[in-house]
Amino acid sequence: MLQKYFPLLVFTVLLFNEPNIAQIKTLDNFENSIGWNEFKADGVTLNISSDVGINGNAIRFDYDFTKGTGYGGIQKFFPID
Repeated sequence: MLQKYFPLLVFTVLLFNEPNIAQIKTLDNFENSIGWNEFKADGVTLNISSDVGINGNAIRFDYDFTKGTGYGGIQKFFPID
């Protein structure tokens, strides 16, 4: 019985597996700080700049928790295609 339906099973798996192939898309190469925005708590100083990386340039993210605690980060919004 398995031999009878095995080709159909293989065909079905191959047919429905095709759209599930992931497409690689680079959103940002982190070569510069253009377009990146900072968010931080009160009492946190934050600076975003470009710096030399291992391969090419990199984004440098300097922070200082002047009041002892807080949060800080960077974000960049990308269009959804």
